[in-house]
Amino acid sequence: MENVLGEILGLFRRQEAREEAEPTIREQLEDVQRKMAQANNRFSMAEDETLVEAAIFELQALETRYRYLMRRAKLESGKAAG
Repeated sequence: MENVLGEILGLFRRQEAREEAEPTIREQLEDVQRKMAQANNRFSMAEDETLVEAAIFELQALETRYRYLMRRAKLESGKAAG
């Protein structure tokens, strides 16, 4: 019986650790915005054609991630309101 209870408590602890490690959508959005600003700076400073192209791809990927996070935020706010 103790072994079963220990396993159950272990499962709860692991679940709590995963939940604590997951940043909120707001934190993820702030992180993406910070990375977009950095990528914009790299784009502005790039002189080599390859670096310009890399910065463009990075910005496009970050913008896509930003749109995804915004959709998630809207869905979650709708769930909270409803």
